[in-house]
Amino acid sequence: LKAVPLNHLLLETNAPLMRFKAKRYFTEPIDILDIAEIVASESGRTSAELHAILLANARRFFGLL
Repeated sequence: LKAVPLNHLLLETNAPLMRFKAKRYFTEPIDILDIAEIVASESGRTSAELHAILLANARRFFGLL
């Protein structure tokens, strides 16, 4: 995470066999919320700040500016 500038970061959920929570064998799309919380915390941002950054990144990546 520290090697990736926040303006280049996108989050996605296409890793079903990567265990995120010990109680389950696979991940689900809803886990993106918990992952975003961790990324926000580790980057010293609030969830709202990270959301704005990720939204801008996705819009730029997909040409939706």
